[in-house]
Amino acid sequence: MLSVMYRQKQQRTEVSLLTFLLHLNNHQETKERHINHLREHINWQQVKANTVVKLALDNNMITITDNVITLTQKGLSFTQTALAYIITNKDDKIEHLKDDFFLFRG
Repeated sequence: MLSVMYRQKQQRTEVSLLTFLLHLNNHQETKERHINHLREHINWQQVKANTVVKLALDNNMITITDNVITLTQKGLSFTQTALAYIITNKDDKIEHLKDDFFLFRG
């Protein structure tokens, strides 16, 4: 039961990370990419926002300069791969996504 709960929590974090990266990918405006904007626009509590930002930083998906978040090349590539899966719904597009990008390995 504990392993199921852990996996569900990890999946929720994965979805939150993807939501966060897609948001960044869709907005070039500084205001939309400001670190404090997460709680306002995406409606996240501080702990969740911190968890997702830390995960993205640990996986080299984003950089933060003057509290403005920018996708790295790895973050852009991850987002494009995830979008390809969402659009086509082909398993071959996402099958190795976490392994290719070393997600959850810090």
